[in-house]
Amino acid sequence: MMTNELINMPTTGGPVLENNLFYIERNVDGDLYERLKLNELCYILQSRQTGKTSLLFRICNRLSEDGIKSMRIALTEIDIQDAEKRTWYNDQMDIIKKELKLELDLKQFREDNKSLSPLRTFDKFIQDILLGNVEQPIVIFIDEIDSVLSLPFPTDDYFAFIRNCYEKRANNPKYRRLTFCLVGAASPNDLIADKKRTPFNIGTSITLSPFPTDIDNNNESCKVMKPFLDYVQDMGVLKKILDWTGGHPFLTQKLCNLWVDQNKEIDRIDLDKIINLMIEEWGNDKYQEHFTTIQNRLLFGKGAKAFNRLNLYREILNCGQINCDNSNEQIELRLSGLVLEAQSKLKPYNPIYTAIFNPSWVEQERAKLRLYIEEFENWEKWEKWKETNNLAYDLQERYLLYGTKCDRVQQWRIKFNEDNGKLYEKEGRFLDLSEAFWGEVKNLFSDLQINEGTMESIIQSANDLTGGLHKFNRIVFNIAKNNNVVDLQQDEVQGWLENLVLSNSSNLELFKEYDLFRQDRDQFLNRDDSFDLISLFEKIAQKEPILFDEKNPQHRKL
Repeated sequence: MMTNELINMPTTGGPVLENNLFYIERNVDGDLYERLKLNELCYILQSRQTGKTSLLFRICNRLSEDGIKSMRIALTEIDIQDAEKRTWYNDQMDIIKKELKLELDLKQFREDNKSLSPLRTFDKFIQDILLGNVEQPIVIFIDEIDSVLSLPFPTDDYFAFIRNCYEKRANNPKYRRLTFCLVGAASPNDLIADKKRTPFNIGTSITLSPFPTDIDNNNESCKVMKPFLDYVQDMGVLKKILDWTGGHPFLTQKLCNLWVDQNKEIDRIDLDKIINLMIEEWGNDKYQEHFTTIQNRLLFGKGAKAFNRLNLYREILNCGQINCDNSNEQIELRLSGLVLEAQSKLKPYNPIYTAIFNPSWVEQERAKLRLYIEEFENWEKWEKWKETNNLAYDLQERYLLYGTKCDRVQQWRIKFNEDNGKLYEKEGRFLDLSEAFWGEVKNLFSDLQINEGTMESIIQSANDLTGGLHKFNRIVFNIAKNNNVVDLQQDEVQGWLENLVLSNSSNLELFKEYDLFRQDRDQFLNRDDSFDLISLFEKIAQKEPILFDEKNPQHRKL
């Protein structure tokens, strides 16, 4: 067996070069190669660091060996800072000229065609110069196409041009020799919205699968992964790495390197510790770019779309997998790299991702995007409980927004609507109710010189006293209004109001006039189990912890 020092190291970040032993050939290699030989328009739209560019280099070389002129345009290598449209197209012509060694005075060509638009000049270059001088079949790989989203000008015409090249094949035989392969981490809808002009509905989608994880002695997967097995020199270690990475190319190579590097040291550490360090310190320099790219992609936009992606990811975490329907939200989530499609299901890509981007992380990020998410979800649970149990009373005000937070959310909602955001129906109702509730309280105290902070304290104190019961809250609000609350500081309100309500018999009588109070009181009296009910209620009133039993009729009555 070769020693570790004599074996090429796995590549982490950047393409795997031709002479590197660690390029793992997957089924997609042969599929893409054959389709491009047949002049099919192909595209690979997938998350970062899954081996797309490495695949392009390999296929480029294979096609060249077959006499097919092939080349790669990496759009990230074209300067997009303050880029002008003409410069952007000129740079691509320059790359094609150099890669395919075209005999052309490109500067003179541009001068001769300066009256044409940038795209029309590019079109003329492709038709007259490229196809006019190269007789062999040509494959142009356009890599990192998602970089067009950062350009200061629209690129719909660029993608429509690629489609047009395909459609020209019917009447112009020269175009039958030209094929494009588009590669990047963006959804078709991001790149071009017009369905009639997009190349993505006539091309073939190519999907990169993970490395095989079902390795065993001498099976096919074990043979495919042999370079990694030779590198770590331990079948058990490689199996565990693949279990944790799910066969993700970057993470598999990264963990193999970390394992080998650590075990060259005197103080060797086990694989579990290496994995735990990766999860706990995912933001440090060793791994930061990979994981923060995923995070940024998932949260891109910081608005309705990001929130919907988080909700979809949360559903997958909770259920383990969901049916794949190729909706825009699912495509966007796949492009983040957190999930992958397998057998028409969307599921988490690997345990490392689910350990880092776990349910707690999801809830924290959802709360950042929706300031009110905790209150909304508690309100939603109450609404469901109320409906399920056919309750006659409503405690929703304990969950509604008010004060500064309500004002901030309403401002956010205005901007959200301007950006064409769409709220769920219940979410919109919750915000409407919150706005109405806060408006009512402000109106009630409008004739007093009272600041909003004090009003917030009054609402919080009222909810503590009443549980959020609508009618009782109004009684508390009026008690506060009629008893010089204006003279109090914000932190003095709670104790003052509690004492005023509970220690004043005339104030307590106000609550007894409420019909629901009498109904609730009558449920304790003149019943076969009245004594047990009152005894149980006494324990609860004395704050004795009672475990709720839904099957216990007395618990349900209380």
